Amino acid sequence: MVLFLIILATLDYLAVNERKVQWDEALKDVKLENQFGEQMSIRDFKGQVLLVDFWFAGCKPCLEEMKLFPSLLEKYDSKLAIMSVSIEPLDYVKRLLANKTAPWDFLIGDNPNWNFCADDRSRSGLVQPLGVIEYPTYLLFDKEGTYLGKPRSGVTAVEYEIGGLLDFGVSILKKARYDYIGIAMGVYTSFVLVILVLQGLLFLLKRQFR
Repeated sequence: MVLFLIILATLDYLAVNERKVQWDEALKDVKLENQFGEQMSIRDFKGQVLLVDFWFAGCKPCLEEMKLFPSLLEKYDSKLAIMSVSIEPLDYVKRLLANKTAPWDFLIGDNPNWNFCADDRSRSGLVQPLGVIEYPTYLLFDKEGTYLGKPRSGVTAVEYEIGGLLDFGVSILKKARYDYIGIAMGVYTSFVLVILVLQGLLFLLKRQFR
């Protein structure tokens, strides 16, 4: 039962809602300009786990999740890349990066693993072809460039993909202040119980075969 709860919660956070995002492999070739003046596509990040983050400055949920990105990038370094795609003009995004004005003063504009791009919602971009209408929206790709899905939370999905189940459990506790506190605590408590049960079984087996 406990293991079932963990699996259920994992699927909840990593679930793909195909009714809202229909992935097309051709979109990996779409190039968007980043804050460094480079034209970047999803294929350019092969070798790293890639989180694509659709956002805009007036989006409070976007802000709350993005606050966790700097520590995530520091933790995983070159294993992780984030492509934050704004629906606002790139010049505006560059001003946010340069001015360091609250509440966006945590943004890091000189980290090559955190790319800030803009999408004018035309057919040549990503937003319109994907039908992105909710913000934030996240897409996750593994280090081989394979599309993994549309997670509910970018942070917890990255923790699960790179760090495994333990880091996943810790990350949902960090997000509990604006996520579902009961689910987060329940899942992590269930995970701890599974570990304790396994340790108990191992102890009994060792005693039996002495």
